[in-house]
Amino acid sequence: GVMYAHITRWKFAPGVADDTMRRFTDQCLPQLRQASGFHSYEAIKTAADHALAISRWESEAGAVAAGALTRE
Repeated sequence: GVMYAHITRWKFAPGVADDTMRRFTDQCLPQLRQASGFHSYEAIKTAADHALAISRWESEAGAVAAGALTRE
């Protein structure tokens, strides 16, 4: 079936990318995994101070809710 994605672009202060991404994975990812319709999550470091996080969802509502969670 059709999947929906939520993509977050991160720009970090110099030197904090790895720590911030690790904290997000430890603190927020468990909440995403428990959300209805969650399918997968991947974080990709694109430069020393930039990253993308992509979560895949079974519904548009799940993708929108992920956006709210990742902004907290």
